[in-house]
Amino acid sequence: MAAPVTTLAPAVAALALMLLTLASGLDFRLADQLYAWQGGAWSLRHDFLVSKILHAKAQKLSIAIELSMVGLALASHWHPRLRRWRRGLSCVAVTGLAGLALVSLGKHALPMACPSQLERYGGLLPSRLWLGREFVAVGKGCFPSAHASGGFALCGWYFHARYYGLPGAWRYAAAALAAGAVLGLAQQIRGAHFLSHDFAAVAVCWTTAWLLARGLLRPPAPVR
Repeated sequence: MAAPVTTLAPAVAALALMLLTLASGLDFRLADQLYAWQGGAWSLRHDFLVSKILHAKAQKLSIAIELSMVGLALASHWHPRLRRWRRGLSCVAVTGLAGLALVSLGKHALPMACPSQLERYGGLLPSRLWLGREFVAVGKGCFPSAHASGGFALCGWYFHARYYGLPGAWRYAAAALAAGAVLGLAQQIRGAHFLSHDFAAVAVCWTTAWLLARGLLRPPAPVR
């Protein structure tokens, strides 16, 4: 089976780490360090590597990757060499779209502030509500991390690999988590997200992939 209950472990771990990060104040301690490291300002906010490459270019790349996954899924309906991968490619494409959509929906529905919006880090909002988070206008929130989800949403490839018995399925998971972590760190350096925002994005994307894999990647029914 492509998605036994045990494969939900990364999402459970991410959720636990998110809650621990929120409750322990690690979000603020890490943001304090990044803010102080940049001289008491988000001086790398417009840095070429952090802003142009890991933010703007990476965002375009994640969109291109998602479109290519959708294209492969569609092509599998008529291309002979892709036909045997049709179920898996379709699951990967839907997983990516659903993960990105749910993270974006959460970001717009949960009015949680970004670090740079708080007085503590040069912004205008006091840090006092809900474990130090100040609410902002609906539709302008920063939780979960949408940018990091561009990497985390690729975790559907892990379930694809398991379904087809490809060797080293864990490498697909590691690549997706590593890509999301790099993108998430870049946003933390820019003052755009807290660490807990990235953990939340992992939980959403992985849970989405797991649920879709359980629904779409079922063994074919026996022929009678």
